Amino acid sequence: MDGYKKTINGAPPLPKRIYPAKHMSPNLSAPPLPRKAGSNSQYPGSKNHEDDKIPPDLPPKNFNYHLSPSGPPKKPQEEVTDTQRANVVAELIENEKRFKTHMTCINNVLTKGLVPVPIAPEDLQAVLLNISDYINVSAEMIKAYERAVDEAPNRNLALACVGKHLLPTIPAFHKEIVAYIKDYDPKIIQHRPHLAEFFDKAAAVLQKEDGSAAVLTDRLLTPFQRPFNVLNILGRLKKYTPETHPDCVSVKCAINGVRAACDDAERAKKEDNEYSIREDVIVQPDNTNTQKSTDFTIENTRLTYYRKKGAALSTLIDDLSKWIESRREALKVSILLR
Repeated sequence: MDGYKKTINGAPPLPKRIYPAKHMSPNLSAPPLPRKAGSNSQYPGSKNHEDDKIPPDLPPKNFNYHLSPSGPPKKPQEEVTDTQRANVVAELIENEKRFKTHMTCINNVLTKGLVPVPIAPEDLQAVLLNISDYINVSAEMIKAYERAVDEAPNRNLALACVGKHLLPTIPAFHKEIVAYIKDYDPKIIQHRPHLAEFFDKAAAVLQKEDGSAAVLTDRLLTPFQRPFNVLNILGRLKKYTPETHPDCVSVKCAINGVRAACDDAERAKKEDNEYSIREDVIVQPDNTNTQKSTDFTIENTRLTYYRKKGAALSTLIDDLSKWIESRREALKVSILLR
């Protein structure tokens, strides 16, 4: 008992209570406490640090997995969808590049005098139409696709927002599509028979340039089919673009824009096609008056048009009469049963 100070009742004093570290002043001479993972504070109980409130294994709030190079662990079905979307994006880009290459080759061969057959300027214009403008729009679309890939994390095609970058190019695409299809003549050789040799020689030159055996008329059909081809690829892209993807809305808008272009081009083609039906022009003797020859050609075109319209109407009336005759007995029976 000599080592203790005596209390009133003579019992030894209780040991001092040790309080938790958050109630004690920091001892600057002592080594710092180990930090919690993901925290900038050396005091685990500190209320002045937001990092202490966020568990280290959870991502921050509003974290967009689609913009992350790795993202969360994916299910097998999600991995398949990403692979398919990447394949469709690659197809969209390669398809546009191939189209631009082929059209550029045609434009160069026909405009640079590589075909060893002379052609009048008005005939050349009827063949080429607005292909040069079409090529420029195609180049802008390729740049848009490449920007989308460059902005994607790790240049991942599945994450590329191609629809977002395609949208600004659709108005020009729309304009050139309608302009080409409106003036495109699928029977240009029949309507301009003097171009037959030019088309044959041009096909031979083009085959040497790119190795394709396609004739010039088939090559000129490619811009005509182009918008429907793009629409088909975008439709598959929509299928493999989930609702959570940042490009989902833009892909739908791009599809609507290209579909509107296809509809307008289809209407323009039908309106123009009604007046492009005509027979081969009958060549008059050299001593015939030019004005009379022109009048004859116009009159022949009109007569052919109305004659074919009349034949089509007559066929329709005959078919309708046969249909009514075949349904007459059934109609009588149905009336009697009522």
